[in-house]
Amino acid sequence: MSAGVFSSIAGIVVGFLTGNPLSGLVIGVVAGMVLLVAFAWHAVRVAAAGGPELPAGELTKQRELREASRGEIRRLEMRNESLQEQIELLTSERDELLERLQVQSEPLEHQPGDEDLKHQCFQLSGDCYQFVRDHGGTELGDYLDPEVRRRNDEVMLEYEESLGGKVNGLLRRLQRRGWWQPETLDPKRRKRIEDPGFLNDVQRIAKELNTIGHEH
Repeated sequence: MSAGVFSSIAGIVVGFLTGNPLSGLVIGVVAGMVLLVAFAWHAVRVAAAGGPELPAGELTKQRELREASRGEIRRLEMRNESLQEQIELLTSERDELLERLQVQSEPLEHQPGDEDLKHQCFQLSGDCYQFVRDHGGTELGDYLDPEVRRRNDEVMLEYEESLGGKVNGLLRRLQRRGWWQPETLDPKRRKRIEDPGFLNDVQRIAKELNTIGHEH
């Protein structure tokens, strides 16, 4: 604003010196308006840029700080992922240790006899084989077909309701006796036995129980 006033006064002085104060006033006002517009445009550019422009060296330092911060954040994320994996591993080892301790602490009189366990293995193995036969074998069709998947879900739900609990209970008794050792199995094979999702998994369970019964 002061620049505009100064320009106006300067224009008036020039007008008096030239003998035409009115034209001097007009020149001063126009010059003041031009200066005001120039200052306003500069202020807009500074605001749009987020403030006064920084020296090149300062900009380089800020970029380096940002890159270093991103790298530190990534290192912390990777460390957190590693810690999560270690926690999951320790949790799994803890659960297995607790199961072993439970087996060791269970009174012998509460454990079924060998013949009884073998009979249960053969009996439940036969039930699983029969379940597979009752539903037309191990393959229901193309599992990419939504209707086949829906049918499979219904069949496996029926398995859980009728045989799933019995199988899981027997497997735990066999594990306590040492006849079934899931920790020695391939993880995929163990999952298909402990948490079957298809009829061929049920058939695999039947075969496993039959084998255990004959081995002992």
